[in-house]
Amino acid sequence: MSISAKRQLDLCRFERKIDYRFQNRLLIHNALIHKSYADEKGWNHVSCNERLELLGDAVLDLVVVEYLYKKYPNHTEGQITKLKGFLVCGDTLFRLSERLEMKEFLLVGRELQSSENARKLKTVLADAFEAIIGSIYLDGTWDKAKKFIEKNVLEELTELTTGKYYNYKSALQEIAQKEFKSVPEYAVLKEEGPEHCKYFNVSVSVNGKEMGRGKGDNKKEAEQGAAREALKKIREQVFWKTMKYSVTSWFQWNKKGRKRK
Repeated sequence: MSISAKRQLDLCRFERKIDYRFQNRLLIHNALIHKSYADEKGWNHVSCNERLELLGDAVLDLVVVEYLYKKYPNHTEGQITKLKGFLVCGDTLFRLSERLEMKEFLLVGRELQSSENARKLKTVLADAFEAIIGSIYLDGTWDKAKKFIEKNVLEELTELTTGKYYNYKSALQEIAQKEFKSVPEYAVLKEEGPEHCKYFNVSVSVNGKEMGRGKGDNKKEAEQGAAREALKKIREQVFWKTMKYSVTSWFQWNKKGRKRK
């Protein structure tokens, strides 16, 4: 399969984004071709990224589990599984694909290009991220693929362990009860789409005051998004409250110090 000059330039730009230069550029070309595009072109299954996705998924799992196994020697199998589940889930991989702006380089069929299939494209991009891993593994061996995963995927673990990504609903409930002596209340603001493919817009309130909104393919996902926004707002309030207290305390201390002089 030949690659057009324009596509070569696009792939070169993508290589700079991922900080890896392919010896066999056909691998990255195929990794960025979805089956829907190959079908429209009448190409065979080898031309799309499905096989590379399968390989990349296996490489990703092994690198992540090995890392977690060594980093957390006292964690149980269940704890490692939960951490691994966060790192390799579709939402995480989609978020990483957005950072690399993969949508700009991924070739998909006309149907997937419509706004109505935005949610399906989210899964397609997550799968393509795994295909990228598979292509790097074949082109540059295990160490190169591992380096790519460490730089991109395992960085997410820092965010997780510092509290950015976790069960936002549970965290919000705990904070609301402690700080506001209340429990969060969730309300569905809007439902869109047919029964088998609904999309939810949800709000969360504490003490009758709306604190956040979230969207998702199901109520649980939307509520998590709303809780996340609420936690962000509460953190900001606590920060400024703390700052106000600190500045006031400093002025009081400084005033007393001057009087003593």
